[in-house]
Amino acid sequence: MVVNFYLKSQPDKQNFHRIYLYFRYNAKELQFYTGEKILKKQWNKKQFVNSGVNDAAKINDRLKFIKEKILEIYRFYQNKGIIPNNEILRDELNKVVNKEVIKEKSFYEYFSDFLEIQKPPQKSKLTYGKFKNVLNHLQNFEKQYNYKINYLSLNDVFFSKFYTYFIEVLNNNDNTFYKYLKSINQFVKWSYEKEYLTSNRPYYFKIKEKKQIVFFLDSDEFLTLYNSRIENKRLENVRDLFCFGCVTAIRFSAMQRLTTNNIQKINGKEVIFYVADKSKKPTIVPLTEYAKNIIEKHKGNQYLLPQISNKNANLYIKEIFEILGLSRIITQMQFKGSETKEIHYKLNEKLSFKISKKTCVTLLHGLGVQPEIIGLFTANTPETLKHYLGTDKTKANQQFLDVFDSLEK
Repeated sequence: MVVNFYLKSQPDKQNFHRIYLYFRYNAKELQFYTGEKILKKQWNKKQFVNSGVNDAAKINDRLKFIKEKILEIYRFYQNKGIIPNNEILRDELNKVVNKEVIKEKSFYEYFSDFLEIQKPPQKSKLTYGKFKNVLNHLQNFEKQYNYKINYLSLNDVFFSKFYTYFIEVLNNNDNTFYKYLKSINQFVKWSYEKEYLTSNRPYYFKIKEKKQIVFFLDSDEFLTLYNSRIENKRLENVRDLFCFGCVTAIRFSAMQRLTTNNIQKINGKEVIFYVADKSKKPTIVPLTEYAKNIIEKHKGNQYLLPQISNKNANLYIKEIFEILGLSRIITQMQFKGSETKEIHYKLNEKLSFKISKKTCVTLLHGLGVQPEIIGLFTANTPETLKHYLGTDKTKANQQFLDVFDSLEK
């Protein structure tokens, strides 16, 4: 058994560090917040507060008392032939030591607090739903695997068991699993910044998402869609929205907010000025003739573009592509453990409004526009643009042939 006191490495806004008890026993470690905070310069190598500091004697007496009590509690259970765990030791220590200090909340209570700040209008419904699903899966996993979830149990053992749960029980793929881990990392980071985490070193899971093939409309498919005559007004409106996304890279939710106030002039050229949803960056997009024609078509309404729910828009765009016969075969990879599968779909089956931005980014890049420039119009860094940037295989194939055709025979 070893008892030590350490300062939390990350200070609070006033530059104070929490003092934690570290109790090591039977290859386990209990980390316990003592309820005391000091400046780093006030702490000495003997793991006590320097004598010249106000209340130093009081704080040091409290630390000695906590040390005596944790050893006393452990021996009490040991004499009964019981090896206590961290939960038992923490509860017993709180009873005798922290009567005047508010007891720290449980992992799930902190997660509930985290969920509160994800609710609309602070965050989108999708963001809130994502973290709500994470919480549900953690609770279901805990019941099925009898694995107690807390900050300290988020480790390699949890990773292995949670992965099995996702792949074998939920029948999900690797990338879905890593998206959930990314959300757990976000919660742990928030907890650490709020000083709710009882560890000096938060454990973050390594994210190993496999890159998927990005699919998009090629120039011929875009022109077919743009120029097509659609009799149904509902479908025509959705087509216009999708095409507008293809020539501006503006997300669906942002498109739905645009009004005439978003149209401005820079050096005599009309642009769309808006705030991007995810990055919250002010963004300027030059208006092409394609975009201007769509805006002119819907002139006179409160908003620049037709209004419809994202869910219905994604349904109707699939219907439009099926009617127009835009149904080439696309390939996606499915990664599950050591198994990799190629799954083939018709274009219209996997279509959503996300593809409009991917189309814009890929067509611009194919015409020689550098990612740094594209990022100015999409509010994305070159790194995040990789998620939207596909490869024009027709041009790639031709370049491949041109190289070998140029070789001397």
